[in-house]
Formats: sequence, C-alpha cells, structure tokens
Amino acid sequence: HSWDWRSAHVHGAPDVTYGTLLEADHDRSAVYIRYNSGLAIAENGTHLDALLGDLIAAWPVPVRSLSLVGHSMGGLVCRCAMAARPWPPAEGSEGSDHGDDWRALLDATVWLGSPVDGAPME
Repeated sequence: HSWDWRSAHVHGAPDVTYGTLLEADHDRSAVYIRYNSGLAIAENGTHLDALLGDLIAAWPVPVRSLSLVGHSMGGLVCRCAMAARPWPPAEGSEGSDHGDDWRALLDATVWLGSPVDGAPME
C-alpha cells in the first residue's frame, strides 16, 4: 500500500502509483516483487537473485538497464541479492563475461527507510 498511498487525493486517480509515475517519467517498466517475511533476509536475497536472473532472461525485449527500489526490509533483501554471489564473477566461471548476470545491468539502487544499521525494536 505504500506504493499508492494517497494517490486518489494527490493525483486524482486511485491507480497512480510510484511505479506508474516511474514508467511515465523515466521510460521504465515497474515490476513489483514481494518477499516472504517468514524467511531470513539473506535467504530472500538469494531467491531475489535467482528471480531477477529468470526475469531478465524471460523479458520479451532485451533489457538495457535495471534499477532496484526497496522499501524498508525490501532494501535489505535487495542488498543481499546483490551480494548473493561474487561480483564481478571470477574469470572462467559461469557468467564471467557478465552477459548473463543481472548485476551487469544494474544502474541504480534506492533503499527507502531500510534499516541498514539495524532497527531499534529488534
């Protein structure tokens, strides 16, 4: 709900989200991914790493760039996905040409309210 908070009041339309605004203003395709809050953040990061690889491979047109926006704990999941495997890949290893690794397409990351130094409640 954070992505469309107050959209009817601010934009006059309930279907306006941060994703639709990014699509309109920055020629991006918004993809919303939810993670399993019952799993460890690192495990969710590993799942996101694999999911992004599959998504890039299945996208109907060549992907030129990728930006990640993570809200709250989602920022930590993004961070773990970025660190799930060594970067850059070791010479001679699978993906060492960077061509099949989504991280080679990554041009920006945004973490909104992500507790990178821990959370007081924890």
